[in-house]
Amino acid sequence: MDVVARHLDTPGLDPSEPTIPRLMKQGGYRTALFGKWHLGRETKFNPIYHGFDEFRGYLDGAVDYHVHKNTWFNGLEKEDQPGYST
Repeated sequence: MDVVARHLDTPGLDPSEPTIPRLMKQGGYRTALFGKWHLGRETKFNPIYHGFDEFRGYLDGAVDYHVHKNTWFNGLEKEDQPGYST
């Protein structure tokens, strides 16, 4: 199986898995992620569900660099991100 097919078969990081952001929150830290997530394309895998307090970016690594409608998240809400982004 090639790399692309394996990537598409990966469902995402289960929200019940322990993560570093969750451990940091226990220590009183606030956490944020900005950019690509690559650990599940569906909304149920959003970094907010993995212990991050803030997320601004996209879930899938294969997005258009110029058009971002319905791919960018601000927390759990989808919104347009104007301009060029990689």
